[in-house]
Amino acid sequence: MPNSGKTSVVGKVADEEVYLLDKIRPLQKFRSK
Repeated sequence: MPNSGKTSVVGKVADEEVYLLDKIRPLQKFRSK
C-alpha cells in the first residue's frame, strides 16, 4: 500500500518473496536471514 503519511513503513517484501506472507500468522515470531 502506498504511504499516505498516516502509517509507518517498517520494511518491504521483495516481489519474489511475497508468497511467504501466506505462511505468517498474526503475532507469530519470525526471523530474517
